[in-house]
Amino acid sequence: MKPAPLKLLSLIREQITLFTRPGLTRRVLLYILLCSSFFTLLSTGVQLYTDYQRDRSDIHHHIDFIRDSYLEPLAVHAYNMDYHQLNLLLAGIFNFKDIVYLEISEPLDSTRQTLTKMGTLPENRTICREFTLTYPSDPGKGPQHAFLMVAASLTNVYQRLWDKTLVILVSNAVKTFMAALCIFVIIQYVITRHLVRMAAYTKGLHMDQPALPLNLRDCKDLSGPGDESQGL
Repeated sequence: MKPAPLKLLSLIREQITLFTRPGLTRRVLLYILLCSSFFTLLSTGVQLYTDYQRDRSDIHHHIDFIRDSYLEPLAVHAYNMDYHQLNLLLAGIFNFKDIVYLEISEPLDSTRQTLTKMGTLPENRTICREFTLTYPSDPGKGPQHAFLMVAASLTNVYQRLWDKTLVILVSNAVKTFMAALCIFVIIQYVITRHLVRMAAYTKGLHMDQPALPLNLRDCKDLSGPGDESQGL
């Protein structure tokens, strides 16, 4: 019986020989790589889509928080024409992630008069919401309300996704290909090398010569009694 180090070296040499030989080994490796690549791309796409939906949800959550927390004080300061306090409140709102434009306006005849604004309204990739600021006044005394426009940009969301793409793709590829390599080595060790021996044994059979017993080394140690390859 070979010592453990010599046995390991023998197995490694055998695996390298199988890999460099055209045939089943290369096809198995190709199929494993194709499947692992597909699942790498799929898992990366799912993860990026999940991050995108989470960022959009965060934007809507921030806008809802603005609606619940800022409308009343904004209405009071807009009614009092206190532009200093209005701008202070808008500056606080502007610090929320992805908020890029804020505007407070009053209805004037058939148009609107801008009281104050902050930021720049993007032309596209924007989530816009408008809220009514109800004034604390009696009916018939000038405008009874104003409007708050909140605009959030998706440009930064897409940029963050792009920055994550390479990192996520590489990490998923490494994990998937390591698993694929382990599967390949197991298939090679348990199945393919025995198939190669069976094929070589079959080629050496002659009708006019007695056949020697087929010896699949280590097969018994791997699979125990009653193994399919032993039966074959």
